Amino acid sequence: MILLESILSKLPDAKRYGNRWQAHCPNKAAHNHGDKNPSLSIAEGADRRALLYCFGGCTFQDIVAALGLSGERGSLSTVRTMTLPDRAPTRHDLALLAANYRTAVNPARLQRLADKLGLSVASLQRLPIGWASDSGAWAFPMTDAGGDVRGIRLRLDGGRKFSVVGGREGLFIPDGLRDAGELLIAEGPTDTAALLDFGFDAIGRPSCCGGVALLVEYVQFHKPSAVTIVADADEPGERGADALAEALALYTRRLRIIRPPAGVKDARAWKQAGATAADVQRAIDPAPIRKLAVTVEGGRRDR
Repeated sequence: MILLESILSKLPDAKRYGNRWQAHCPNKAAHNHGDKNPSLSIAEGADRRALLYCFGGCTFQDIVAALGLSGERGSLSTVRTMTLPDRAPTRHDLALLAANYRTAVNPARLQRLADKLGLSVASLQRLPIGWASDSGAWAFPMTDAGGDVRGIRLRLDGGRKFSVVGGREGLFIPDGLRDAGELLIAEGPTDTAALLDFGFDAIGRPSCCGGVALLVEYVQFHKPSAVTIVADADEPGERGADALAEALALYTRRLRIIRPPAGVKDARAWKQAGATAADVQRAIDPAPIRKLAVTVEGGRRDR
């Protein structure tokens, strides 16, 4: 086997983060113009062997050969997942774990999930979905308003949801959103994916009442031209949408709340029921603009 100290002795630029190290990948042939951003993650296995993962896709054999260690024999398998340390995870830990989960996705398994949920693979990949083999669950990173990972939501195939221990609730922000356009806000990652499939720019909140401060920060920074909250069609969903609207009304002049039609629970069920982007737009257009309520002497006034 190849021991951790053998690897680290060849990587003088390796920086330690808790019980992991990060370094520039030595396999320069696989990285155009060199590995400008450290893409090699290093950890130690229970038997002191080196565990390596390159975000550029290099194999264990590629890496050890570039280090001049290819003559050593042992287990030469790339690590596909890394568990978090016993201490409270840092954002670096969570970002690394989310990236590892993302590379562990099996395309055929992802297609089956997309078919089951009535979503496209592309929308799930934008979130970006991963596979947590240690939990047997799908993984969705939760971020702050700037996109830094602060937690990971896990979802079993049966639909049960939980989170990586030590993380915090955050937003589900997909890749490829347009700044300053119209923004839809959904509850959870799969409802967000449904709105992406309709062609809208959308982000997700962690629950019916969560993520308010982060959403305010996101809207303040990105300044979308309009914001529409897509509420779940139940009492908690409607109450949470109203509370979010009160918080956002100060920061956008075109703020609406819409709900799926009667008998449809949420955005994903709406899509599964055969809705189109035009159906969603027809719900948005006549929805009343939510205005900021200001209490002044003598009563309440809307602005």
